[in-house]
Amino acid sequence: MAIDPDTDRATEDSDREIDWAEYAYQETQRKKPAIPLDATDYVALLLASLQTIFLPIVILAVLLLILGLYFGILF
Repeated sequence: MAIDPDTDRATEDSDREIDWAEYAYQETQRKKPAIPLDATDYVALLLASLQTIFLPIVILAVLLLILGLYFGILF
């Protein structure tokens, strides 16, 4: 046994010969490719949001869009 000065603990000489990097589990981070959305996907997201708690936000967005178009055309 030899004393490791960095960790102040006894390690066997055989441990120094083993490359533990081969045995360590390292999860690689893979980026998922972006999936392009079609118009039908946006319609499906809109319908799904209408069935959830986002209904007031969708109604507000539609009203603001209508008001913006109304004032944009008249003035």
